[in-house]
Amino acid sequence: MAFLFGLLLALGAFGLYLSLWGRMERLLAGGVRPAWRGDLRGGRYPLWHPEGVRALLAEAGYRQAGVGAFYGACIGGAILGMLVGNLIASGVVVMMAAGALGGSLIPFYIVARRAEGVARERRQQFAEAVEILRGLVRVGYGLERALEFLAESGPLLMRPVMGRALAALRTGGLRAALEEVRRQVASYDGDRLALALYATATYGGRNVGAVLENLARAVREDLLVRREAEAEMARQELSARIIGILPIVVLAAMFLFSPDYAAVYREPLGQGVLAFMFVLIWLGYVLMRRAMALPQEGRLLVELAPVEGGA
Repeated sequence: MAFLFGLLLALGAFGLYLSLWGRMERLLAGGVRPAWRGDLRGGRYPLWHPEGVRALLAEAGYRQAGVGAFYGACIGGAILGMLVGNLIASGVVVMMAAGALGGSLIPFYIVARRAEGVARERRQQFAEAVEILRGLVRVGYGLERALEFLAESGPLLMRPVMGRALAALRTGGLRAALEEVRRQVASYDGDRLALALYATATYGGRNVGAVLENLARAVREDLLVRREAEAEMARQELSARIIGILPIVVLAAMFLFSPDYAAVYREPLGQGVLAFMFVLIWLGYVLMRRAMALPQEGRLLVELAPVEGGA
């Protein structure tokens, strides 16, 4: 009976994951930009690779944290998770292994969530920077003065970007500045800003303010759509977490409060059922996370030719 209970619990969680997956696929089916992976210099390393960890830490704002310290936190989490698994079900190897695996992934989860938050804030602040740039140009600021203002008083996360773009403008001209913006922002919106300014300078457009106004409107609309999708994703992710943790909570309660009923899981066959249950829960959660992930932003991979009279 206990075997059947564990299997039905895992299969039920897996089925609920699949049902939510279908909802998320329908939600994200429309309006997808062309996928683009990596940056302008090539693809990125997988997350488990030291370079991938270093990139993740940088995206989360933990630039001072070393890769070794991060791996040490993963090892500490694995040890703690194994101890918790042993505390819940003493001597059950599968529970200890599941606890160790889950504990080792906690640092990845924390840093990845932080990186997602920083990315959202960067998108918001980039939209604000475009709005400020549009206003400055409309009141008569040149591009250099506008970049200088943004580097000193613009949105916090955009100040280093605009500072590097300003330095590139002074040393290498407009093309170098726009390429620096594209490299630093590394997004579809950054490409659009660079190409709009480049086209205006190349083809002699005089109404830069109107160009920036149209771009600012498009960036705002894209940001609004993304926020709505992320809000729906957050609700679905909460459901996914509840579904994933419920069988584990029930199993832990069974070991702690009904040890006679859970005794069958201490046998080899019972531990095999536990392993199968954990695999199903993990697989369902991974599929759900993939379904909930927004498509990667497209990039406008257009080579900027030197501007006439500039670099």
